[in-house]
Amino acid sequence: MMKNSEKDYKEVKLLKRKRSKFIYALAFVSAALALVVSSSFIMPHVINVSSVFGISLIKLRIHWESFYAVTLEEFINEQDAISYAKSVRLRGAAGYVWNGDYYRIIAAVYDEMDDANRVKERLLVENFRAEVYTIAAPVKTISGLNNLERRSISTIYDFFLKTYKKLYELSYKLDISKTNAKDAAIEIGKLKQMAEDTYAGMHTSTNKHMRLSRMQMENLIESLSYLTLTRVYEGSGFPYTSEIKYAYVRVLADYAEFNNL
Repeated sequence: MMKNSEKDYKEVKLLKRKRSKFIYALAFVSAALALVVSSSFIMPHVINVSSVFGISLIKLRIHWESFYAVTLEEFINEQDAISYAKSVRLRGAAGYVWNGDYYRIIAAVYDEMDDANRVKERLLVENFRAEVYTIAAPVKTISGLNNLERRSISTIYDFFLKTYKKLYELSYKLDISKTNAKDAAIEIGKLKQMAEDTYAGMHTSTNKHMRLSRMQMENLIESLSYLTLTRVYEGSGFPYTSEIKYAYVRVLADYAEFNNL
């Protein structure tokens, strides 16, 4: 009788041990799942929870970089803004009309506030009504993407930033006579080819975000194609540095617009 009781005791103890292991395992899985879900709020880039749920559920979080525009004037009337913008473009500024709460005339855009403030101070000395305006957009989260769509959209965002930085670099070199218009146009031609290759490799999904991404890439290619025209880089209209600055502000405007959709 004693032996049976001892046997029963051992079986109950073994059962409890198995149950404890199961509870620990369940707690571990729950903690891992909580970490995956919470990462959608604290981690950038891609969150893929398909391995947990057994379904395809991908979110893409895109962090917008702030840029700092030096503005020269603000107008209530659009035609007044356009007229003034043309006059500053002749002096080598971007002259882009940014439509927000007012029509702001953007001279140039910088990725560092200190650079923008230095230019602003110099323009104030020259009697311009210069200010620094921050171009910003909220963090964008895109849900319901498959892997190919996610990669396409990520590539486009990266390319927008790469394009801005390359065009900024070329306009700066032109301003300090470190390059000439023809050589700058050749560099832009290479960038255009990269943009066309990127566009050709994009996913052809009818997903809303993919359609918008393709439209933005089409606009970008159009801007780069314009900059490679002989009449443009030879300065038959505005100075070439102004054309490049105008183009990179347009790139950022499209980028910000997409991020706000």
